[in-house]
Amino acid sequence: MQTSQITNEATNKAHAATNQPANDTSPRPQKTTKSKKRELLPLTPHRSGAPIKRHASNPSAPLYSEDPFEPRAHVPSTHQIFTLNPVPLLKNPNDAPRPRRKSTNREFHNHHSRMDERMADPPSPSPPTPNPSNGPRIILPATQDPQFTSQPSPNTLDPIESNPIPNHTPSSPLEPTKLNLPGIDALVAINGVVTSSNGLRRTAIPTNGFPIPQLGESVWRNIPPSTKAKWLSKPGPKAWARLYRAFYTEDMSSQALEITELIKRFTDAPNVLVSTPIAESHPNPANGPPHHFLISGLTQQAHDRIVYTGVIATETTIILTLPFDQPLPEYIGTLENFSLGDMNHDKLTVAEAVKSTLATNPGITTFINDHLPRTNSEALSTALNSIRVETLRIRTSKTANKVVWNVYCDSPPPLPFDKYIQWIKLIKGLNFPTEDFGAGRMRSTDHRGIDKQFHCAGCKSCDHPTGLCPLPEIQGWLGPAHVTEDFSLLDNHPPQPDNIRGRGKGQNRGGRGRGRGPRNRGRP
Repeated sequence: MQTSQITNEATNKAHAATNQPANDTSPRPQKTTKSKKRELLPLTPHRSGAPIKRHASNPSAPLYSEDPFEPRAHVPSTHQIFTLNPVPLLKNPNDAPRPRRKSTNREFHNHHSRMDERMADPPSPSPPTPNPSNGPRIILPATQDPQFTSQPSPNTLDPIESNPIPNHTPSSPLEPTKLNLPGIDALVAINGVVTSSNGLRRTAIPTNGFPIPQLGESVWRNIPPSTKAKWLSKPGPKAWARLYRAFYTEDMSSQALEITELIKRFTDAPNVLVSTPIAESHPNPANGPPHHFLISGLTQQAHDRIVYTGVIATETTIILTLPFDQPLPEYIGTLENFSLGDMNHDKLTVAEAVKSTLATNPGITTFINDHLPRTNSEALSTALNSIRVETLRIRTSKTANKVVWNVYCDSPPPLPFDKYIQWIKLIKGLNFPTEDFGAGRMRSTDHRGIDKQFHCAGCKSCDHPTGLCPLPEIQGWLGPAHVTEDFSLLDNHPPQPDNIRGRGKGQNRGGRGRGRGPRNRGRP
Protein backbone atom coordinates (compact mmCIF):
# COMPACT_ATOMS: atom_id res chain seq x y z
CA MET A 1 0.00 0.00 0.00
CA GLN A 2 2.82 2.36 0.81
CA THR A 3 4.65 1.51 -2.35
CA SER A 4 1.63 2.33 -4.50
CA GLN A 5 1.24 5.74 -2.87
CA ILE A 6 4.84 6.66 -3.67
CA THR A 7 4.33 5.58 -7.26
CA ASN A 8 1.14 7.64 -7.61
CA GLU A 9 2.84 10.74 -6.21
CA ALA A 10 5.69 10.45 -8.74
CA THR A 11 3.18 10.00 -11.53
CA ASN A 12 1.20 13.06 -10.47
CA LYS A 13 4.34 15.19 -10.43
CA ALA A 14 5.27 14.07 -13.90
CA HIS A 15 1.78 14.83 -15.22
CA ALA A 16 1.80 18.22 -13.57
CA ALA A 17 5.04 19.06 -15.34
CA THR A 18 3.47 18.25 -18.71
CA ASN A 19 0.24 20.19 -17.95
CA GLN A 20 -1.89 17.05 -18.09
CA PRO A 21 -4.35 15.75 -15.47
CA ALA A 22 -3.18 13.03 -13.18
CA ASN A 23 -6.02 10.64 -13.95
CA ASP A 24 -5.50 10.89 -17.72
CA THR A 25 -4.98 7.32 -18.89
CA SER A 26 -5.15 8.04 -22.65
CA PRO A 27 -2.52 6.25 -24.68
CA ARG A 28 0.63 8.25 -25.32
CA PRO A 29 2.73 8.03 -28.45
CA GLN A 30 5.70 5.79 -28.28
CA LYS A 31 9.10 7.45 -28.14
CA THR A 32 11.21 6.95 -31.19
CA THR A 33 14.94 6.41 -31.28
CA LYS A 34 15.41 9.96 -32.57
CA SER A 35 13.48 11.49 -29.71
CA LYS A 36 15.43 9.46 -27.19
CA LYS A 37 18.69 10.77 -28.63
CA ARG A 38 17.40 14.33 -28.41
CA GLU A 39 16.74 13.86 -24.73
CA LEU A 40 20.38 12.99 -24.18
CA LEU A 41 21.69 16.07 -26.06
CA PRO A 42 22.41 19.26 -24.09
CA LEU A 43 20.14 22.20 -24.56
CA THR A 44 21.40 24.82 -27.07
CA PRO A 45 20.45 28.50 -27.39
CA HIS A 46 17.33 29.17 -29.39
CA ARG A 47 17.62 29.57 -33.12
CA SER A 48 16.80 32.74 -34.97
CA GLY A 49 13.05 33.06 -35.54
CA ALA A 50 12.11 29.96 -33.46
CA PRO A 51 9.28 30.46 -30.97
CA ILE A 52 10.14 30.43 -27.31
CA LYS A 53 8.13 28.08 -25.09
CA ARG A 54 7.69 28.43 -21.36
CA HIS A 55 6.06 25.67 -19.29
CA ALA A 56 2.90 26.95 -17.66
CA SER A 57 3.29 24.55 -14.77
CA ASN A 58 6.75 25.88 -14.03
CA PRO A 59 7.00 29.61 -14.83
CA SER A 60 10.53 29.80 -13.46
CA ALA A 61 11.78 27.13 -15.83
CA PRO A 62 14.58 28.23 -18.15
CA LEU A 63 13.86 29.29 -21.69
CA TYR A 64 14.82 27.04 -24.52
CA SER A 65 13.97 26.84 -28.19
CA GLU A 66 11.20 24.53 -29.32
CA ASP A 67 12.28 22.03 -31.92
CA PRO A 68 9.55 21.46 -34.53
CA PHE A 69 10.62 17.84 -34.85
CA GLU A 70 10.26 17.22 -31.14
CA PRO A 71 6.93 15.89 -29.84
CA ARG A 72 4.80 18.39 -27.91
CA ALA A 73 4.20 15.90 -25.10
CA HIS A 74 7.86 16.03 -24.31
CA VAL A 75 9.12 15.70 -20.80
CA PRO A 76 12.52 17.29 -20.34
CA SER A 77 15.04 14.86 -19.04
CA THR A 78 17.67 15.54 -16.45
CA HIS A 79 20.27 15.96 -19.21
CA GLN A 80 18.44 18.94 -20.70
CA ILE A 81 17.84 20.86 -17.49
CA PHE A 82 20.39 23.64 -16.94
CA THR A 83 20.60 26.69 -14.75
CA LEU A 84 21.81 30.22 -15.44
CA ASN A 85 24.41 31.83 -13.21
CA PRO A 86 23.01 34.90 -11.51
CA VAL A 87 24.36 38.19 -12.86
CA PRO A 88 25.07 40.82 -10.19
CA LEU A 89 23.27 44.09 -10.71
CA LEU A 90 25.35 47.25 -11.12
CA LYS A 91 24.30 50.27 -9.14
CA ASN A 92 26.34 52.62 -11.36
CA PRO A 93 25.99 51.98 -15.12
CA ASN A 94 29.40 53.54 -15.73
CA ASP A 95 31.01 50.63 -13.90
CA ALA A 96 29.93 48.19 -16.56
CA PRO A 97 32.80 46.74 -18.65
CA ARG A 98 33.02 48.16 -22.11
CA PRO A 99 34.42 46.48 -25.23
CA ARG A 100 37.96 47.49 -26.23
CA ARG A 101 37.98 50.18 -28.88
CA LYS A 102 40.33 49.80 -31.83
CA SER A 103 43.02 52.45 -31.96
CA THR A 104 43.07 54.78 -34.92
CA ASN A 105 46.05 55.29 -37.21
CA ARG A 106 46.86 58.62 -35.55
CA GLU A 107 46.87 57.06 -32.08
CA PHE A 108 49.02 54.17 -33.34
CA HIS A 109 51.51 56.61 -34.86
CA ASN A 110 51.65 58.79 -31.73
CA HIS A 111 52.16 55.77 -29.53
CA HIS A 112 55.08 54.43 -31.54
CA SER A 113 56.57 57.90 -31.90
CA ARG A 114 56.69 58.21 -28.13
CA MET A 115 58.27 54.76 -27.97
CA ASP A 116 60.93 55.78 -30.52
CA GLU A 117 61.71 58.93 -28.56
CA ARG A 118 62.20 56.97 -25.37
CA MET A 119 64.43 54.48 -27.19
CA ALA A 120 66.42 57.17 -29.07
CA ASP A 121 67.14 59.26 -25.98
CA PRO A 122 67.84 56.87 -23.15
CA PRO A 123 68.51 58.47 -19.81
CA SER A 124 72.18 59.10 -19.31
CA PRO A 125 73.54 56.84 -16.59
CA SER A 126 74.77 58.53 -13.49
CA PRO A 127 78.52 58.35 -12.91
CA PRO A 128 79.60 55.62 -10.54
CA THR A 129 80.24 56.58 -6.99
CA PRO A 130 83.98 56.70 -6.34
CA ASN A 131 85.20 53.96 -4.11
CA PRO A 132 87.51 55.36 -1.44
CA SER A 133 89.09 51.96 -1.02
CA ASN A 134 90.63 52.08 -4.49
CA GLY A 135 94.23 53.16 -4.45
CA PRO A 136 95.79 55.83 -6.66
CA ARG A 137 96.47 55.08 -10.33
CA ILE A 138 99.87 53.71 -11.25
CA ILE A 139 101.88 56.24 -13.24
CA LEU A 140 104.45 54.81 -15.65
CA PRO A 141 107.97 56.19 -15.55
CA ALA A 142 108.95 58.71 -18.17
CA THR A 143 111.21 56.18 -19.88
CA GLN A 144 108.34 53.82 -20.64
CA ASP A 145 105.87 54.36 -23.45
CA PRO A 146 102.23 54.06 -22.42
CA GLN A 147 100.28 51.31 -24.09
CA PHE A 148 97.38 53.58 -24.92
CA THR A 149 97.41 57.20 -25.99
CA SER A 150 94.46 59.52 -26.19
CA GLN A 151 94.00 62.70 -28.16
CA PRO A 152 91.60 65.51 -27.36
CA SER A 153 88.46 65.40 -29.44
CA PRO A 154 88.45 68.02 -32.22
CA ASN A 155 86.16 70.96 -32.07
CA THR A 156 82.87 70.06 -33.65
CA LEU A 157 82.73 73.48 -35.29
CA ASP A 158 85.95 72.93 -37.23
CA PRO A 159 85.50 71.87 -40.89
CA ILE A 160 86.06 68.19 -41.56
CA GLU A 161 88.24 67.30 -44.51
CA SER A 162 86.12 64.84 -46.44
CA ASN A 163 88.56 64.30 -49.32
CA PRO A 164 92.17 64.14 -48.11
CA ILE A 165 95.18 64.57 -50.33
CA PRO A 166 95.72 61.42 -52.43
CA ASN A 167 98.34 59.26 -50.76
CA HIS A 168 99.66 57.91 -54.04
CA THR A 169 100.46 61.15 -55.87
CA PRO A 170 103.90 60.84 -57.52
CA SER A 171 106.76 62.90 -56.19
CA SER A 172 106.99 66.30 -57.85
CA PRO A 173 108.58 69.63 -56.91
CA LEU A 174 105.19 71.28 -57.46
CA GLU A 175 103.18 68.61 -55.72
CA PRO A 176 100.67 70.21 -53.32
CA THR A 177 101.11 68.49 -49.99
CA LYS A 178 99.26 70.74 -47.53
CA LEU A 179 96.70 72.90 -49.23
CA ASN A 180 94.18 75.31 -47.81
CA LEU A 181 91.65 75.13 -50.59
CA PRO A 182 88.18 76.23 -49.46
CA GLY A 183 85.51 75.20 -51.89
CA ILE A 184 86.85 71.71 -52.63
CA ASP A 185 86.60 69.72 -49.40
CA ALA A 186 83.75 71.87 -48.08
CA LEU A 187 81.40 70.64 -50.80
CA VAL A 188 79.12 67.76 -49.90
CA ALA A 189 79.04 64.94 -52.44
CA ILE A 190 75.69 63.39 -53.33
CA ASN A 191 76.09 60.04 -55.08
CA GLY A 192 79.64 61.00 -55.99
CA VAL A 193 78.71 64.37 -57.52
CA VAL A 194 79.36 67.84 -56.09
CA THR A 195 77.83 71.14 -57.16
CA SER A 196 79.71 74.44 -56.82
CA SER A 197 78.08 77.71 -55.87
CA ASN A 198 78.12 78.77 -59.53
CA GLY A 199 76.16 75.64 -60.53
CA LEU A 200 79.10 73.59 -61.84
CA ARG A 201 78.37 69.86 -61.36
CA ARG A 202 81.38 67.58 -61.42
CA THR A 203 82.53 64.21 -60.18
CA ALA A 204 83.67 64.40 -56.56
CA ILE A 205 87.27 63.59 -55.68
CA PRO A 206 87.45 60.01 -54.35
CA THR A 207 88.82 59.36 -50.88
CA ASN A 208 92.24 58.32 -52.22
CA GLY A 209 92.18 60.65 -55.21
CA PHE A 210 91.61 59.92 -58.86
CA PRO A 211 93.74 57.20 -60.47
CA ILE A 212 96.90 58.79 -61.86
CA PRO A 213 97.41 58.03 -65.56
CA GLN A 214 100.86 56.56 -66.20
CA LEU A 215 102.26 58.52 -69.13
CA GLY A 216 105.09 56.73 -70.85
CA GLU A 217 106.24 59.75 -72.85
CA SER A 218 107.05 63.39 -72.26
CA VAL A 219 104.40 66.08 -72.62
CA TRP A 220 106.91 67.94 -74.84
CA ARG A 221 106.96 65.19 -77.45
CA ASN A 222 106.26 66.43 -81.01
CA ILE A 223 106.22 70.09 -79.92
CA PRO A 224 108.61 72.41 -81.81
CA PRO A 225 111.64 73.66 -79.83
CA SER A 226 110.65 77.26 -80.50
CA THR A 227 107.25 76.72 -78.90
CA LYS A 228 108.86 74.94 -75.98
CA ALA A 229 111.23 77.85 -75.35
CA LYS A 230 108.39 80.39 -75.34
CA TRP A 231 106.22 78.31 -73.02
CA LEU A 232 109.08 77.82 -70.60
CA SER A 233 109.56 81.58 -70.36
CA LYS A 234 105.95 82.30 -69.37
CA PRO A 235 105.84 83.80 -65.86
CA GLY A 236 103.78 82.61 -62.96
CA PRO A 237 102.43 79.18 -62.02
CA LYS A 238 101.71 76.89 -64.97
CA ALA A 239 100.07 73.51 -65.41
CA TRP A 240 99.12 71.05 -68.14
CA ALA A 241 95.63 69.98 -69.20
CA ARG A 242 94.32 67.56 -71.81
CA LEU A 243 90.86 66.39 -72.76
CA TYR A 244 89.59 62.91 -72.02
CA ARG A 245 89.93 60.90 -75.27
CA ALA A 246 92.08 63.68 -76.69
CA PHE A 247 93.39 63.57 -80.25
CA TYR A 248 95.41 66.00 -82.31
CA THR A 249 93.95 67.79 -85.32
CA GLU A 250 94.99 70.82 -87.31
CA ASP A 251 92.10 72.78 -85.77
CA MET A 252 92.38 72.57 -81.98
CA SER A 253 90.36 75.71 -81.31
CA SER A 254 87.24 73.90 -80.11
CA GLN A 255 89.25 71.87 -77.60
CA ALA A 256 90.97 75.02 -76.34
CA LEU A 257 87.62 76.77 -75.82
CA GLU A 258 86.23 73.82 -73.85
CA ILE A 259 89.26 73.76 -71.56
CA THR A 260 89.23 77.54 -71.07
CA GLU A 261 85.55 77.64 -70.13
CA LEU A 262 85.84 74.78 -67.65
CA ILE A 263 89.01 76.15 -65.99
CA LYS A 264 87.39 79.56 -65.52
CA ARG A 265 84.29 78.08 -63.90
CA PHE A 266 86.31 75.73 -61.72
CA THR A 267 88.84 78.28 -60.41
CA ASP A 268 86.92 81.57 -60.79
CA ALA A 269 90.08 82.95 -62.42
CA PRO A 270 89.13 85.34 -65.26
CA ASN A 271 92.68 85.76 -66.61
CA VAL A 272 93.31 82.12 -67.51
CA LEU A 273 95.31 81.62 -70.71
CA VAL A 274 95.11 78.26 -72.52
CA SER A 275 97.94 77.83 -75.06
CA THR A 276 97.21 75.48 -77.98
CA PRO A 277 99.95 73.02 -79.02
CA ILE A 278 101.32 72.81 -82.55
CA ALA A 279 102.64 69.50 -83.86
CA GLU A 280 106.20 69.49 -85.15
CA SER A 281 105.36 66.60 -87.48
CA HIS A 282 102.35 64.50 -88.32
CA PRO A 283 101.42 62.42 -85.26
CA ASN A 284 102.56 58.83 -85.42
CA PRO A 285 100.45 56.90 -84.59
CA ALA A 286 97.37 58.78 -85.73
CA ASN A 287 96.21 59.38 -82.15
CA GLY A 288 99.69 60.31 -80.98
CA PRO A 289 100.86 63.54 -79.33
CA PRO A 290 100.75 66.43 -78.82
CA HIS A 291 97.73 66.26 -76.50
CA HIS A 292 98.48 68.77 -73.73
CA PHE A 293 97.50 72.43 -73.49
CA LEU A 294 99.51 74.86 -71.36
CA ILE A 295 97.51 76.61 -68.61
CA SER A 296 99.00 79.93 -67.46
CA GLY A 297 97.81 83.21 -65.95
CA LEU A 298 96.88 81.39 -62.74
CA THR A 299 97.18 82.44 -59.15
CA GLN A 300 99.02 80.07 -56.86
CA GLN A 301 95.78 78.99 -55.23
CA ALA A 302 94.10 78.34 -58.59
CA HIS A 303 97.16 76.39 -59.74
CA ASP A 304 97.14 74.23 -56.62
CA ARG A 305 93.43 73.65 -56.98
CA ILE A 306 93.82 72.38 -60.54
CA VAL A 307 96.81 70.16 -59.79
CA TYR A 308 95.26 68.82 -56.59
CA THR A 309 92.06 67.72 -58.33
CA GLY A 310 93.73 65.89 -61.22
CA VAL A 311 90.47 65.14 -63.05
CA ILE A 312 87.65 67.65 -63.62
CA ALA A 313 84.74 65.67 -65.03
CA THR A 314 81.46 67.34 -65.98
CA GLU A 315 78.62 66.20 -68.19
CA THR A 316 80.00 68.08 -71.20
CA THR A 317 83.78 68.37 -70.72
CA ILE A 318 86.41 66.23 -68.98
CA ILE A 319 89.98 67.42 -68.52
CA LEU A 320 92.97 65.78 -66.85
CA THR A 321 95.64 67.97 -65.28
CA LEU A 322 99.21 67.52 -64.09
CA PRO A 323 102.02 69.81 -62.86
CA PHE A 324 104.16 71.72 -65.30
CA ASP A 325 107.19 69.69 -64.19
CA GLN A 326 105.93 66.31 -65.33
CA PRO A 327 106.22 63.70 -62.55
CA LEU A 328 107.95 60.40 -63.21
CA PRO A 329 105.60 57.52 -63.98
CA GLU A 330 105.47 54.69 -61.47
CA TYR A 331 104.65 52.14 -64.16
CA ILE A 332 107.64 50.24 -65.57
CA GLY A 333 106.10 47.58 -67.79
CA THR A 334 103.85 44.54 -68.12
CA LEU A 335 105.20 41.01 -67.66
CA GLU A 336 103.78 37.86 -69.22
CA ASN A 337 104.62 34.15 -69.72
CA PHE A 338 104.58 33.21 -66.02
CA SER A 339 102.65 30.09 -65.01
CA LEU A 340 101.04 32.01 -62.18
CA GLY A 341 97.65 33.48 -61.37
CA ASP A 342 96.37 36.72 -59.94
CA MET A 343 96.46 35.86 -56.23
CA ASN A 344 98.46 37.87 -53.71
CA HIS A 345 101.16 35.23 -53.34
CA ASP A 346 101.51 35.16 -57.14
CA LYS A 347 102.09 38.91 -57.16
CA LEU A 348 104.73 38.59 -54.44
CA THR A 349 106.51 35.87 -56.43
CA VAL A 350 106.71 38.08 -59.52
CA ALA A 351 107.84 41.07 -57.45
CA GLU A 352 110.70 39.07 -55.92
CA ALA A 353 111.78 37.91 -59.37
CA VAL A 354 111.90 41.52 -60.59
CA LYS A 355 113.85 42.74 -57.55
CA SER A 356 116.48 39.99 -57.74
CA THR A 357 116.95 40.46 -61.50
CA LEU A 358 117.40 44.24 -61.29
CA ALA A 359 119.71 44.03 -58.27
CA THR A 360 122.07 41.56 -59.99
CA ASN A 361 122.09 43.11 -63.47
CA PRO A 362 125.23 45.25 -63.95
CA GLY A 363 123.69 47.39 -66.70
CA ILE A 364 120.85 48.54 -64.45
CA THR A 365 123.08 49.46 -61.53
CA THR A 366 125.71 51.13 -63.73
CA PHE A 367 123.12 53.35 -65.40
CA ILE A 368 121.89 54.60 -62.02
CA ASN A 369 125.41 55.24 -60.74
CA ASP A 370 126.38 57.13 -63.89
CA HIS A 371 123.44 59.52 -63.85
CA LEU A 372 123.04 60.14 -60.15
CA PRO A 373 125.48 61.85 -57.80
CA ARG A 374 127.23 59.79 -55.18
CA THR A 375 125.08 61.37 -52.51
CA ASN A 376 122.17 59.28 -53.83
CA SER A 377 123.90 55.95 -53.33
CA GLU A 378 120.77 54.46 -51.76
CA ALA A 379 118.46 55.55 -54.59
CA LEU A 380 118.62 52.14 -56.31
CA SER A 381 117.94 50.15 -53.14
CA THR A 382 115.04 52.47 -52.28
CA ALA A 383 113.59 52.01 -55.75
CA LEU A 384 113.94 48.22 -55.64
CA ASN A 385 112.29 47.99 -52.23
CA SER A 386 109.29 49.90 -53.58
CA ILE A 387 108.62 47.45 -56.43
CA ARG A 388 105.04 46.18 -56.43
CA VAL A 389 103.03 44.09 -58.89
CA GLU A 390 99.38 44.30 -59.94
CA THR A 391 97.51 41.98 -62.30
CA LEU A 392 95.26 42.41 -65.30
CA ARG A 393 93.16 39.79 -67.06
CA ILE A 394 93.02 40.38 -70.81
CA ARG A 395 91.28 38.48 -73.57
CA THR A 396 93.20 36.66 -76.26
CA SER A 397 90.16 35.28 -78.11
CA LYS A 398 86.39 35.25 -77.81
CA THR A 399 86.47 32.60 -75.10
CA ALA A 400 90.02 32.70 -73.69
CA ASN A 401 91.88 35.16 -71.50
CA LYS A 402 95.15 35.32 -69.64
CA VAL A 403 96.77 37.08 -66.71
CA VAL A 404 99.52 39.68 -67.09
CA TRP A 405 101.48 41.42 -64.33
CA ASN A 406 102.05 45.19 -64.20
CA VAL A 407 105.28 46.24 -62.46
CA TYR A 408 105.33 49.56 -60.56
CA CYS A 409 108.08 51.45 -58.74
CA ASP A 410 106.49 53.62 -56.07
CA SER A 411 109.79 55.43 -55.32
CA PRO A 412 111.51 55.83 -58.68
CA PRO A 413 115.12 57.01 -58.75
CA PRO A 414 115.34 60.84 -59.04
CA LEU A 415 116.48 60.87 -62.66
CA PRO A 416 115.57 63.42 -65.32
CA PHE A 417 112.48 62.39 -67.23
CA ASP A 418 114.31 61.40 -70.41
CA LYS A 419 116.94 59.42 -68.48
CA TYR A 420 114.25 57.66 -66.49
CA ILE A 421 112.55 56.56 -69.74
CA GLN A 422 115.92 55.19 -70.93
CA TRP A 423 116.31 53.25 -67.68
CA ILE A 424 112.85 51.72 -68.18
CA LYS A 425 113.79 50.68 -71.73
CA LEU A 426 116.79 48.81 -70.32
CA ILE A 427 114.52 46.96 -67.91
CA LYS A 428 112.09 46.00 -70.68
CA GLY A 429 114.88 44.17 -72.50
CA LEU A 430 115.54 41.75 -69.61
CA ASN A 431 114.25 38.29 -68.76
CA PHE A 432 112.91 37.61 -65.28
CA PRO A 433 113.39 33.93 -64.42
CA THR A 434 111.82 32.11 -61.49
CA GLU A 435 112.60 28.75 -59.95
CA ASP A 436 109.29 27.03 -60.63
CA PHE A 437 107.09 29.28 -62.78
CA GLY A 438 109.11 29.99 -65.90
CA ALA A 439 110.68 33.24 -67.11
CA GLY A 440 108.71 36.40 -67.65
CA ARG A 441 109.30 39.03 -70.27
CA MET A 442 108.03 42.57 -70.78
CA ARG A 443 105.37 43.18 -73.40
CA SER A 444 106.73 45.40 -76.16
CA THR A 445 106.44 44.09 -79.73
CA ASP A 446 105.69 40.60 -81.01
CA HIS A 447 107.35 38.67 -83.83
CA ARG A 448 105.21 40.52 -86.38
CA GLY A 449 106.39 43.91 -85.13
CA ILE A 450 103.00 44.83 -83.67
CA ASP A 451 103.17 47.04 -80.62
CA LYS A 452 101.87 45.14 -77.58
CA GLN A 453 102.17 48.05 -75.18
CA PHE A 454 98.87 49.21 -73.75
CA HIS A 455 97.54 52.62 -74.86
CA CYS A 456 94.33 53.86 -73.25
CA ALA A 457 92.47 56.12 -75.65
CA GLY A 458 90.65 57.80 -72.75
CA CYS A 459 93.18 58.84 -70.10
CA LYS A 460 96.33 58.19 -72.26
CA SER A 461 97.78 55.84 -69.65
CA CYS A 462 100.03 53.02 -70.80
CA ASP A 463 99.36 50.52 -67.99
CA HIS A 464 95.92 49.36 -69.18
CA PRO A 465 93.90 49.09 -72.40
CA THR A 466 90.94 51.34 -73.11
CA GLY A 467 88.38 48.75 -72.07
CA LEU A 468 89.91 48.53 -68.58
CA CYS A 469 90.22 52.25 -67.85
CA PRO A 470 89.44 52.80 -64.14
CA LEU A 471 87.93 56.29 -64.51
CA PRO A 472 84.44 55.21 -65.69
CA GLU A 473 84.23 52.92 -62.65
CA ILE A 474 84.37 55.83 -60.19
CA GLN A 475 81.17 56.67 -58.33
CA GLY A 476 79.50 59.73 -59.78
CA TRP A 477 81.40 59.56 -63.07
CA LEU A 478 79.76 62.05 -65.44
CA GLY A 479 81.80 61.11 -68.48
CA PRO A 480 81.13 58.42 -71.07
CA ALA A 481 80.84 54.83 -69.94
CA HIS A 482 82.94 51.95 -71.20
CA VAL A 483 82.50 51.29 -74.88
CA THR A 484 81.65 47.83 -76.15
CA GLU A 485 84.48 45.44 -75.37
CA ASP A 486 86.33 43.95 -78.30
CA PHE A 487 89.79 42.54 -78.89
CA SER A 488 91.40 45.89 -79.64
CA LEU A 489 90.20 47.31 -76.32
CA LEU A 490 91.29 44.45 -74.10
CA ASP A 491 94.48 43.50 -75.93
CA ASN A 492 96.39 45.60 -78.44
CA HIS A 493 97.06 42.71 -80.81
CA PRO A 494 93.71 41.19 -81.86
CA PRO A 495 93.74 37.62 -83.19
CA GLN A 496 94.15 37.00 -86.87
CA PRO A 497 91.08 36.44 -89.05
CA ASP A 498 91.80 32.71 -89.32
CA ASN A 499 91.32 32.43 -85.55
CA ILE A 500 87.88 34.00 -85.67
CA ARG A 501 85.00 31.86 -86.78
CA GLY A 502 83.30 33.43 -89.79
CA ARG A 503 81.18 32.33 -92.70
CA GLY A 504 83.55 29.60 -93.71
CA LYS A 505 87.22 28.72 -93.99
CA GLY A 506 88.61 28.47 -97.47
CA GLN A 507 85.15 28.39 -99.04
CA ASN A 508 82.89 30.77 -100.85
CA ARG A 509 79.69 31.98 -99.26
CA GLY A 510 77.62 29.51 -101.27
CA GLY A 511 79.61 26.47 -100.20
CA ARG A 512 81.65 24.03 -102.20
CA GLY A 513 80.83 23.83 -105.94
CA ARG A 514 78.87 27.09 -106.01
CA GLY A 515 80.30 30.36 -107.22
CA ARG A 516 79.18 33.95 -107.44
CA GLY A 517 80.06 34.49 -111.14
CA PRO A 518 77.59 35.15 -113.97
CA ARG A 519 75.44 32.24 -115.03
CA ASN A 520 75.76 31.69 -118.79
CA ARG A 521 72.16 30.97 -119.55
CA GLY A 522 71.35 29.53 -122.99
CA ARG A 523 74.82 28.16 -123.63
CA PRO A 524 75.66 24.44 -123.49
